[in-house]
Amino acid sequence: MFKRCSKQLKQVIFLTIFLGCAILNYLIFVSSQSLNGINSLVNEVTNNLWLMSRAYSNPIIMLQTVAFVLFFETLQIHSKIINNLAKPTLGIYLIHDNPLVRGVIYQWLKIDNGLVSNYSFIVYIFIIAIAIYIICSLIEWIRQQLFLWIYNRKISINIRNKYYNWFSNLCRIDIRES
Repeated sequence: MFKRCSKQLKQVIFLTIFLGCAILNYLIFVSSQSLNGINSLVNEVTNNLWLMSRAYSNPIIMLQTVAFVLFFETLQIHSKIINNLAKPTLGIYLIHDNPLVRGVIYQWLKIDNGLVSNYSFIVYIFIIAIAIYIICSLIEWIRQQLFLWIYNRKISINIRNKYYNWFSNLCRIDIRES
């Protein structure tokens, strides 16, 4: 659908979809709050709209996320620093956002649902975010090196070759049988 579009047009389209979804979700959120209290039926609908506007499973949020990813896919960033910082990002996210890890980290660092009482707390959170990024980057690097070591072992190569051969034989269509 977008193959004939220029890169700049794709960026405008994806950015427009992203911002449109953000505005639409915000309007749903605000209107659901303002319409609440009219009667019980309206309250039920507005409560569901309010919950939907805050959920990650919201179709609007999903479309917004897809537009966001597609927008960044159109960018070509030629900075070695940014590209090297971006490589382990998914692994960092998966490590630190795991419910078992996140709970322990937040409790240990005393940042679990605390209210921001002063500006030093903001600096503290910023330092903690950098520390979590560095520690999780190290864990992700170790994981990548371990998986690379396993990938290059002779037994892994043999298993992979057997799988590729099995799959290619499975996908091969014999014309004589037709």
